Amino acid sequence: ENWARFHYTSYDNPLIDPEIIDLAIKKHLSAKADYSCTDYPYRFLPLGLDVDVFNFYALEIAYKNAKKSHQREHVTSYFNENPDVFKINSVNLPKYLESPSLRLTVDTKEDFELINETYAKLYQTGSIFKTKEILDLFKDQPVLKKINAHIIQKKIEYLC
Repeated sequence: ENWARFHYTSYDNPLIDPEIIDLAIKKHLSAKADYSCTDYPYRFLPLGLDVDVFNFYALEIAYKNAKKSHQREHVTSYFNENPDVFKINSVNLPKYLESPSLRLTVDTKEDFELINETYAKLYQTGSIFKTKEILDLFKDQPVLKKINAHIIQKKIEYLC
């Protein structure tokens, strides 16, 4: 059997939704995929909320064969550039979560400010707020989206 260990730590994506992580892992396992992504083949979630799941087998192949610097830095680029080598699975999510233009990652001072504002408005001791609650907040208070709307993400060759 192919045993997998799942671990997620993200300091620059603090709003990641644990229910989406769980769903991505379940879909990955049920599809018997090598690589699964919530934003494959195009960005669906806000930047900073996407989830990638891959097997050790796929990681090992990428480690041994990736030669380009972007493939070494962003291992998922190697998966996307070699779809004939890997079984790639798109993790479909509810349409109401589609918000590819939003930026919910922390790379800049403005990103940090937006995350702080989001926590200030949604955080309650003992509970975890989810992606839907964040998107609802931004619908109710669209001025929040303007905090980091001018930031342009550095491009890599593939989204996932």
